[in-house]
Amino acid sequence: MIDWDALVLTPLIQTLSLEVTVYPEISRPGDLPYRNRGVFSSQPLTVEMQDGTVFSDQQTTLGVRIGDFKHLPTRGDRIKINEGPATGHQYWVGDTSTDGQGGATITLRLTEPT
Repeated sequence: MIDWDALVLTPLIQTLSLEVTVYPEISRPGDLPYRNRGVFSSQPLTVEMQDGTVFSDQQTTLGVRIGDFKHLPTRGDRIKINEGPATGHQYWVGDTSTDGQGGATITLRLTEPT
């Protein structure tokens, strides 16, 4: 069996990740913010609606190694980017999905979830 975490994820995080601060206000109320690392990505997203209008948005994610987290952030937690192209930006966690191989993708949103 291939150990994707050891062979791929750990070197990837060590090479490409940025430092972030996680504010676990929803997943762990009362816990202090903590620093961790993740691979930041943000790209335009355009969707053509049924009526022909175009909806444009930004798809922003943080790729993480699950083993680096005691508890993965959940919807409503906040994450602040501490370095790189989005330094100082603070996002809300919109969703966290695991890939079954030791990694997870955290979808980040600028607006607070409702």
